[in-house]
Amino acid sequence: MAGWLEVPREYVAGAEDDNSLVQENAKRWLRDNELPERDYLQHGGANRRHCGNLLDRVLDALEPDDRRRITMPLDIIYKLRQQSQ
Repeated sequence: MAGWLEVPREYVAGAEDDNSLVQENAKRWLRDNELPERDYLQHGGANRRHCGNLLDRVLDALEPDDRRRITMPLDIIYKLRQQSQ
């Protein structure tokens, strides 16, 4: 499908993996697909205040251990990111 790139399993971290592995896998996938990091990765760490969309507010409300247990379909993530304050 035009405009879409698959993320192969080798780039997907498991629920038990820490954030640094998730970040490194994302960076590696972007490099391998020749995509600029600045367009896809948010920088600033966990203490950065998010833009206020519903997804960011939900994630901010959860403890790191809780966030590791959550999976969500991409269409739901998209909908939550569209909902601002």
